[in-house]
Amino acid sequence: MKPDILYVGRFPEPTVDELHRRFTVHHWPVQPKPEDIDAGLRARVRAATVEVNRGAHRALIESLPKLEIIACFGSGVDLVDLAAARERGIPVTNTPAVFDDECADLAIGLMLASARQIIYADHYVRSGEWKRKGPISLGRSVTGKTMGVVGLGAIGRAIADRAAALKMRVLYTGPRRKPDAPYEFVPDLISPTARPPSRCACSTLGRAASRMHRMSSCRT
Repeated sequence: MKPDILYVGRFPEPTVDELHRRFTVHHWPVQPKPEDIDAGLRARVRAATVEVNRGAHRALIESLPKLEIIACFGSGVDLVDLAAARERGIPVTNTPAVFDDECADLAIGLMLASARQIIYADHYVRSGEWKRKGPISLGRSVTGKTMGVVGLGAIGRAIADRAAALKMRVLYTGPRRKPDAPYEFVPDLISPTARPPSRCACSTLGRAASRMHRMSSCRT
């Protein structure tokens, strides 16, 4: 008999197929409340695999007496009650670095889309305005501009490397200087010598990170 597991969120189809092959899967699109789960099922569940933006709160963890592991699909465990898991001796796993390059690609893509008016230009062409009004501006070049990165972790470093490849000046700030980083460290990004026109915030969730982002917000 296959073990019962909770599957919370939405995973890629091949991953879901593999879960069904190995386990008896009980799916919730969002994190369920304990009362949403049949008492008999709560007594049988041995594992919970959750999308990182769904997590597992204390009430859910405490309602599953046979829970042996919480496996997060994606990077980070911010939305899992780690204290509740630790009290029960339940390991919490995730898949670090799996989306680092994807996040960096999207961040740079959004910056280029803004600088070069790509989204506006797409609408301009599709709506037929170009026939009436003619060409539009090519937007702004990012070459030689400054990119400020708040938090030079794995994702921040991937963004910085891509920005450097675009011939941008890269500054970064965070709790501490990174000895192996080839980029310029600044205490904050609002000093007169910094104030980058492009800024990316890359950090885990939490109060300390929120304070860092507020302190590093660019003034206009």
